[in-house]
Amino acid sequence: MSRRRTMPWTAGATVLLSLAAVAWWSFTREAPPAIADPPAPAAAPAEPAAPPPARPRDAEVAGSDYERCMALAMIDPARALAEAQTWARDEGGDAAQHCAATALIQLGEPERAAELLERLGREALAPPHARAALLAQAGQLWLAAGRPDRAHAAATLGLAARPGDPELLTDRAIAAASQGRFDEAIEDLSRVVDLRPRQAEPLVLRASAWRQLGQPDLAGDDLARALALDPANPEALLERGLLRRDQGDLAAARADWEAAIRAAPRSAAAALAREHLARLDGGAVADGEVSPAAGRAP
Repeated sequence: MSRRRTMPWTAGATVLLSLAAVAWWSFTREAPPAIADPPAPAAAPAEPAAPPPARPRDAEVAGSDYERCMALAMIDPARALAEAQTWARDEGGDAAQHCAATALIQLGEPERAAELLERLGREALAPPHARAALLAQAGQLWLAAGRPDRAHAAATLGLAARPGDPELLTDRAIAAASQGRFDEAIEDLSRVVDLRPRQAEPLVLRASAWRQLGQPDLAGDDLARALALDPANPEALLERGLLRRDQGDLAAARADWEAAIRAAPRSAAAALAREHLARLDGGAVADGEVSPAAGRAP
């Protein structure tokens, strides 16, 4: 479930979820390996988990129906939604519901999609790791819909199915921070840091939470660790610029934001850095701004 976040604490962030069909049947047949620290974070979102298998019909036919429905959802989501709903009434089961959720995402209806995915995560006939993946997708959509409360609940349900999952812990931290619950965010992110000590993302996110709790020294320590791991990390540079701005060092803040733009000119972090530079040039410094320090999506 690894993915790169780009707008963490912002409740209205756009979460781009790729729900293209994957090997549904093989995914639900075996559990993934034990949670461990991966070698390095990927720059692009990983393939999402597929949902659980459809309720009994013929497995080969059901798989074929699912693949066709998912392909249709990408090119004609309205038609795919109608077909998925008909298929669901005709024993399409969980597969049909997942296709319907994918079509709803394509139609720009994240709340309806999140409701479907959350229900699948709670009720689907699937192993725990598959249900956790569905709940993670639901949580990201709730964040996109501006519902961090529902995102937090979905991540908590996912953690009940897959305790200690670093992605779900990070999702829950983002949802907590989006509601101003920075202490809770730090608690979950500290667990992620312990699980993934060689990843910059949880350190950057925790630094943002420390900064917003008025703990600049702890924020600075986390950013130093993140930049030691990844010196050109645009989100770490963006967040360090915000910290330096808050401390009144506007020249150093400018240097960090310019470095973030050079590091990844087309990234969300770069876009935000440009906004902060524009405010700096205009003499306006917004108080209480929330960092979109990254690490997960659209």
